[in-house]
Amino acid sequence: MVRSVGISLLKWTVPSDHLTVEASVKAITYRSYGPPEVLRLGEVDKPVPRDDEVLVRVMAAEATKSDVEMRRSRFAVKWFWLPLRIASGIRKPRKPILGGYFSGEIAALGRHVADFQVGQPVFGAAGLRFGAYAEYVALPASYPIATKPANMSFIEAAAVPLGGFNALHFLQLARIEAAEKVLINGAGGSIGTHAIQIAKSMGAQVTAVDSAIKAQMLTGDSGADHFIDHADGGFAVMDQAYDVIRHGGGQFIRCEHTALQCRVDATCRSIRLSVMLRSVLTTGSPTRRPGLRLPARPRRPCPSFGT
Repeated sequence: MVRSVGISLLKWTVPSDHLTVEASVKAITYRSYGPPEVLRLGEVDKPVPRDDEVLVRVMAAEATKSDVEMRRSRFAVKWFWLPLRIASGIRKPRKPILGGYFSGEIAALGRHVADFQVGQPVFGAAGLRFGAYAEYVALPASYPIATKPANMSFIEAAAVPLGGFNALHFLQLARIEAAEKVLINGAGGSIGTHAIQIAKSMGAQVTAVDSAIKAQMLTGDSGADHFIDHADGGFAVMDQAYDVIRHGGGQFIRCEHTALQCRVDATCRSIRLSVMLRSVLTTGSPTRRPGLRLPARPRRPCPSFGT
């Protein structure tokens, strides 16, 4: 079972006979940008799936940082503000229902959908369509929606896509090989805990860096081989070689003063438009053409980044 931490979840209490036809459904909406008080629980029209869409009865939704940023219209990457405000609505939100990650059951199918069945338990991501803060959400069947594992609850499954997709994306770019040493800084968050488990499944030896209070969770439930307390200076003060380094968060370390070596530094890059565009070009989709592949890189000193 994949373990995820550092998230909040919303869970609807839905009667078992709730698949009857309704004109309206419950949803958490926001009609203006601002603090949490702009969120309101009310009723909206029940979505109707188009020919290529599925209608999902939402059982749980993950409340994420991106939901907060969209609600406030304030973003960690400051140049996001203008293009996203234009896209999401200048004066008020065009899409008043947040929620990008969910789990639930297929309630209805569009005429051209053949890959799902009514009643099938699923989990997935709504992307910039959002809408998971409601009892029902209609999404294209080509979106990242998959069958919920039988050994996971709906709440557990809803917590997987955000951290799991991000961790899988960067670890695939790193092309981890069996027995390689992988260091995951900020390992105790949603992306980090998924990254540990994915890297282990690839055969890597994983070292986790985080606060001491998370040591047991990271080396026990999540499966890290080694743990480093960031309060002791983290890996930057250690004379230890790693093949792949993941540094989480928006701050970047300088590693030229250590003996660390990295083949691919999957996330130690500042958030620039060129990096984001390359991320799009190198990301494949099982329903579309394969993504472009990064060329193999020789071992090199870990690059230097300013804070």
